[in-house]
Amino acid sequence: MSLKLVKQNQELVERDKLYEQIASLVATGLSTVKEIADNLGLTFAQASILLNDPQVITILTNQTKAQGQLLFHSKVIPIVEEILRTGDNKERIASIKLLGEMTGNVKGSTNVNVQNMNLSIPVEERIKQVNSQKDNKLEKLVEESELVIDIKDLGGKVNTNE
Repeated sequence: MSLKLVKQNQELVERDKLYEQIASLVATGLSTVKEIADNLGLTFAQASILLNDPQVITILTNQTKAQGQLLFHSKVIPIVEEILRTGDNKERIASIKLLGEMTGNVKGSTNVNVQNMNLSIPVEERIKQVNSQKDNKLEKLVEESELVIDIKDLGGKVNTNE
């Protein structure tokens, strides 16, 4: 192996260590170029150039995504579960939809719109209520209309010998 390759490998190792240090510093809460520069012993200009390196940006982006995933699964899911257990009907429906989307059981475009619906009534009872309302409307319509059919108009004959 040539001396040049060894030197290149050492530079790669040093660069990778520097990237790891930056990721660690950002993870601890450092968020300014000056703070990163001071902690790594770099000038502001050097730190600015380094923080704009595509590899550094990729590392930080992946780190942010990972932190977001951890936060989501450790904090958000229990909140959604709590809403599912204790929320009002609309909140519960929304949490069911959210959990369904996250697990792939419900597509994102599914529209769940709850208006004037009492979810505490069992479905069978609700069907009976709807049918009863339909029957009542029909009876009322028949009572209100004066439907008279003259058999003579239909061409029939009236038998009066009964």
